Amino acid sequence: MKIIYSLWHSTKSIEEFIFEVNSVNASYIADVRSKPYSRFVPQYNKNRLQELFWSKYIFMWDSLWWMDDDISFEKFMFWIEKLSNLAKDHIVVFFCSEKDYKKCHRHKKITPELEIKWFKVIHL
Repeated sequence: MKIIYSLWHSTKSIEEFIFEVNSVNASYIADVRSKPYSRFVPQYNKNRLQELFWSKYIFMWDSLWWMDDDISFEKFMFWIEKLSNLAKDHIVVFFCSEKDYKKCHRHKKITPELEIKWFKVIHL
């Protein structure tokens, strides 16, 4: 069984976030937020994360975020496939801002689909 990691940022320091990503030796970090910007924690804006992580950072726009009815099942599954294919050969961390993963789409929506594909999801 392959492992994939789930992470949150909420209001934690960017140094702590980087440490957690590096602690699992991640090859890629997949941003599954609906909007990759925050006025409250600008250190997690897409541009800043691209500067910090370079080619490791992937924004999965219009794909794996919240339980929005506007996202088609086909589009959602396309991104699940992309995420799982990447994680087959690399260490991947997918993240959003929600601190409690049990209240988050990472747990309610993404994790079950990854588990069907024989991934063990570890929430950091």
